[in-house]
Amino acid sequence: MIGGQVIEAITVSDHPKGSRVWINCREKDSTSECAIYVEDSAAARCVEKGDKVWWQSEWAMWSHYHQGRLVGKADIKLKRIGSSGVSRPTTPVS
Repeated sequence: MIGGQVIEAITVSDHPKGSRVWINCREKDSTSECAIYVEDSAAARCVEKGDKVWWQSEWAMWSHYHQGRLVGKADIKLKRIGSSGVSRPTTPVS
């Protein structure tokens, strides 16, 4: 398992394999970052800075936080695409 607090999330709409969401996280008390892609969905488009995301195998689990407090349900499943450690997309984003 890997993940942490979201520091950036962007939707990439013109990827050759279809639209997807790039999520970059930082582990608690660390300076190291790790990013993944997840399938584009209504939930994935709601991921934002300050939320928490962790992943293992083919799923990422997202919990929405506002001012440090959990909002709604914890660990909402997002379908992960590919491996961890992907670079920030250079294509235009929406």
